Amino acid sequence: MPQTDWNQLRELACERRDTLGQRLAEAATVRDAARQKLEMLLDYRSEYDSRLARNTNDGIDAEKLRSYRTFLANLERAVDQQTQLLANAQQRVADAQALWRGEQRQVDSFRILDQRQQAEIARSAGRLEQK
Repeated sequence: MPQTDWNQLRELACERRDTLGQRLAEAATVRDAARQKLEMLLDYRSEYDSRLARNTNDGIDAEKLRSYRTFLANLERAVDQQTQLLANAQQRVADAQALWRGEQRQVDSFRILDQRQQAEIARSAGRLEQK
């Protein structure tokens, strides 16, 4: 294979790896944002659970109790939805990592083959000098 074709293949593999690396970084950013939002929702739920417990101990009328419970039920649904979003985002990161690793192996293979070719050229040059 001519050297220019080889260089083009190697460069293409590097470009694909870099593109996949950018997608991996974007997926990780989305995952981190989803995790942050879930943590915020969990903190918010804990805070409202504490408020409900305090108000229940201090005495709370039925309407406020119903309002707290409705709000907490809605908050629990939001936590469940965000948990699912986080799981999906984590899966996208795992998929992107697998793709990136595969492309990195391709780049590594080109590098190893280049090293072998250079070593063969050096051996050939050494043999010519010995003659």
